[in-house]
Amino acid sequence: MNPISKAKAIVLIIVQFFVSLFSFGSCGADPDEPIDFDEIVGERVADAEAWASAFDYGDISSATVRVYLDGEILSGGYTVKYDNGRIEENYEIAGISQDKRYTVIGENEIIEYRYDSETSEWKGYEKYISEFDYPDGFSIGADIRFHLSGVGPYDDIENHFDEITYSEEKNAYVLSRREKYTESDVTYYYTAYTYYKILNGMCVGVVAEAAPDSPDAPVPSGGDAQAWDDKLCFYLYNIGTTAVELPEGICI
Repeated sequence: MNPISKAKAIVLIIVQFFVSLFSFGSCGADPDEPIDFDEIVGERVADAEAWASAFDYGDISSATVRVYLDGEILSGGYTVKYDNGRIEENYEIAGISQDKRYTVIGENEIIEYRYDSETSEWKGYEKYISEFDYPDGFSIGADIRFHLSGVGPYDDIENHFDEITYSEEKNAYVLSRREKYTESDVTYYYTAYTYYKILNGMCVGVVAEAAPDSPDAPVPSGGDAQAWDDKLCFYLYNIGTTAVELPEGICI
């Protein structure tokens, strides 16, 4: 899926998600400002093996992930905090929290808690784990990897070292792909860019965007041309320092 389609898909999921919920109530989001992508001077890696290793999050037990669409028309996304066996998910639009969920990883089960506005209680449900999304089972590292896979053209970016180059201008690895699409029987071309930044041997930031050959080109499948300025972002930060406090009413 190209970056524009992914951005639109995430917007649609966010909108549908919020329209169907509104169960937690609105309050200010607190994503603990993520890293500044533009300020990071991404490291170079020695070879394909080191590149693949940068996407291995198996040793992480505490961290924060933020995935969001930075758009002209709509901005929104979600923040996931991991603290060993506790996970907090916060979904928001334009900085306003719309829904929060907590997950507790136990020895024999994984329970997701959602707030029930009718009873004013947190209710626990066995978390559904897709074998497609988590072929090796659910873990913090696997969940971080799952969220990263939603940004950029490949779910297995660790296997595409031969397609990337390091940009001194961007201080990041760049994957660029020429794409075309048809609108109203007219064929348009654009370049999809995905930028990867690595710190301490680990990928901590990914930004996907696209640039049309013509400034008047419509966004694929319609939409306002301003959407070409949208960026789909993934940030991994507060590694080893993220804490999750379960709200009163969730007992483990």
